[in-house]
Amino acid sequence: MAEKRTYVKRIIVGRPVRSINEAASGVVVGTGRQFGSILVNKTSTNLYEPGELVAGHGLDKSYGDSSSNNIVLSLDSSELKAIIDSDYVKFITGQSLTRNFVDSAYVEANSLDSERGLNLFRSDLSNLTTSIVPNVDSSIDLGSPTKKFRRLYLSGDTIVLGNLTLSDETGTFVIRDSSGGISSVNLDANTTSDLAEGTSLYYTRSRFDSALGDATSTQTIRNYFSFSDQGGDGSFSYDSSTGAFTYIGPSAAEVRAHINVIDAGGDGSFTYDSSLGKLTYTGPSASEVRAHFQAIDAGGDGSFTYDSATGNFTYTGPSASEVRAHINVVDAGGDGSFTYDSALGKLTYTGQRI
Repeated sequence: MAEKRTYVKRIIVGRPVRSINEAASGVVVGTGRQFGSILVNKTSTNLYEPGELVAGHGLDKSYGDSSSNNIVLSLDSSELKAIIDSDYVKFITGQSLTRNFVDSAYVEANSLDSERGLNLFRSDLSNLTTSIVPNVDSSIDLGSPTKKFRRLYLSGDTIVLGNLTLSDETGTFVIRDSSGGISSVNLDANTTSDLAEGTSLYYTRSRFDSALGDATSTQTIRNYFSFSDQGGDGSFSYDSSTGAFTYIGPSAAEVRAHINVIDAGGDGSFTYDSSLGKLTYTGPSASEVRAHFQAIDAGGDGSFTYDSATGNFTYTGPSASEVRAHINVVDAGGDGSFTYDSALGKLTYTGQRI
């Protein structure tokens, strides 16, 4: 901290003697004097008697040697600091004192030039060479609601606000948290009405609709479209000047080329001509058809056969013996008898005589 100087305008220690040599005989009392004494006029006797210069409140008194006859008053810095830190500050700011600090025994009226002291104080504040640190944490304000500072000039380095730091980083206002990361800013109470648009216009539905009808915007939108023809039959194209997509279907030959015929291997043949788009079926031959027929003889009398070479089915009926074997005669038990000979196919009835 820069050295501070305190000036005392005037100290009256008694009525000065202009010339002791001019004093009449007997006006100076010679008894009780010692080194460092001063002469003080005693009004009751009108004599100059020895007295003492009393120092205090930051003033130290010392005497020179016997040859110099000097009385030296000096300021004790530690004691003066205690005074300034307490009662002196209250005194110059008009606050009530806890004790009678400044009185007529210390300085007479107007001997303390408070205005000059304030000027010196203001001068020191305008040329600070050290940091200003409050003696108590979080209890001293800078200004008040009714006594505000007009402007605050800062270098742009850092303002510490709780757990946040505010700083100027190459011309950009940046807020960082305690870990050094960029802190978010609460804009819940703000809308787009609180920020001028400039050249970056806000999105609105009316602006969007209007832009779609604008020739420049329409062309810009068309340029965003593209197409990819995968090489199939026909062709696919896009005209960005008109925004038209065009598909031309495949030719007849390209369509026919995609048709495929599979012959499952049955009788006859099935073919496809892709150049003509023609499907041709040639039926099976007679032998192929006959080959699918089969004769099954159920094992009855006679026989049943099939000739696949000629396509003929042949049935040979039962023999006479096979036919006779199926004939059965039942005698109902009437008079006479009725018999059947299957070997001969002969029926015989033997009647009763009357």
